[in-house]
Amino acid sequence: MTEFRLRPATAADAETLSHIGVATFVESYTRDIDGPAMMAHCTGQHSRAVYEAYLSGGDSRAWLAEYATTGAPIGYALTCPPDLPVEAQPGDVELKRLYVLSRFHAAGAG
Repeated sequence: MTEFRLRPATAADAETLSHIGVATFVESYTRDIDGPAMMAHCTGQHSRAVYEAYLSGGDSRAWLAEYATTGAPIGYALTCPPDLPVEAQPGDVELKRLYVLSRFHAAGAG
């Protein structure tokens, strides 16, 4: 049995995306980013309002990976219009975020 399920996220999932965004970012970068900079990033980039803005704009999409038994979030993906230092072409999409809690790495959620 698969331990997780994937589903499209909506603006109603902004709070959940905020929490899993912070959890996976902290878990991924604890050894690389000092504490104050980490907290500033999480506050600025993983707030509920940030995810509401992504999902209310129409061109961004998010997906939640949830533990199958409990429905608790274990990861997520976010795509959006490109915000990159290169010229975007019509139809280009940026994979902005793709994170899964380390306990679920290699489980196929990515």
